[in-house]
Amino acid sequence: TVLVAVNSTHLLHRSKRNNGAVMIHPLPQKFAEPVVWTQFKYGRLLHGPLSHFKTVSLAVSPDDSQIVAVTGWPESLQGNAVGDEGVWLSTNGGEDWVDIIGNLVEATGTIGRARPAGLLFLPIPGIATAVLVGTVNGVFVTWTDAAHVGFWARLGSCNEFPLVMVPGISYEHYSDTLVVATLGRGVYVLRGATKHLMRFRQQQD
Repeated sequence: TVLVAVNSTHLLHRSKRNNGAVMIHPLPQKFAEPVVWTQFKYGRLLHGPLSHFKTVSLAVSPDDSQIVAVTGWPESLQGNAVGDEGVWLSTNGGEDWVDIIGNLVEATGTIGRARPAGLLFLPIPGIATAVLVGTVNGVFVTWTDAAHVGFWARLGSCNEFPLVMVPGISYEHYSDTLVVATLGRGVYVLRGATKHLMRFRQQQD
């Protein structure tokens, strides 16, 4: 049984490679915890995270549980927040991390923060593993191989994924469908995701 989990400071990892022991590794940076607030509206008490969704995102490769990635809001979550954003990749279960954010902020075209979230690994047979991340301007992708890692480009047109915040990405392997949850614009699907990513990679090459 594979166990991979995070909080704002550490990653927990358990697999056959470490004989079932739970290994605890520090994350490459401390991430913000959701800010809980309360107020009264129409006589009712409301509470919830200020960010509206989780502030730390974790992805695990379906091919190798030692390959994990993490991203999120920096610890100093104050208004627009300060501190560097990062997308961190580990190939040894969280013992070592490499920041692969590369050109992501520039690629999104935002003058603010990219807000990376909703990480996902999607292996493409015979090519490499795609790393997908949600941002303030849709879904972006890079690859795990050395020649492409850290070079991000937007996936899909505005007809497929709108230019809005994307906090969640998932993949249905049995239907080869990418499912993207946006903030305020609904849920979008991209069928034949593997073929789309193969063509996307060929265009990049």
